[in-house]
Amino acid sequence: MERYAAAVLGHPVAHSLSPVLHSTAYRVMGSDWDYTRWDVPAEDWDAFWRERVAEGYWRGFSVTMPLKSLAAAQADERTSLVEALGVANTLVFRPDGSTIADNTDVTGIMAAVTAAREIPSEPRCAIVGGGGTGTAAVAALHGWVPPASTCSCGPWTAPGRSPMPPSGSAPR
Repeated sequence: MERYAAAVLGHPVAHSLSPVLHSTAYRVMGSDWDYTRWDVPAEDWDAFWRERVAEGYWRGFSVTMPLKSLAAAQADERTSLVEALGVANTLVFRPDGSTIADNTDVTGIMAAVTAAREIPSEPRCAIVGGGGTGTAAVAALHGWVPPASTCSCGPWTAPGRSPMPPSGSAPR
């Protein structure tokens, strides 16, 4: 029987509810998947990554702090959003063993802001932190999705905002 395994990676991750959420979803769908958590300090990333790739049964990883930039750099391929931002929160293993990095934080933040309530004509916000999710939050608040993005959401624009920062480059 083929093994399907995925996990959330980060440091610390003991508090993460991802294993409960994903395992419940897999069970409801009738899928036989294992979803776990791995506490991986940034300094252990290279060894951890080599070992997981060698195991050959992993299907993907959800990536959180402080590993988002390391995951983006390690993948064999990156979506245009990951190329632009330099951070990934999703690593997917393809059938040939290669990996692709994606970032779903940007579209997730866009969707959450849009669903929360009407966006004021002159919105204001504060972003606390400067890591991978902070980078994604700045991109989301600019409504920025690269033109060749592989995400299916399409461009998103907050009222009074252009879909791309004036410089034409990803916000940092």
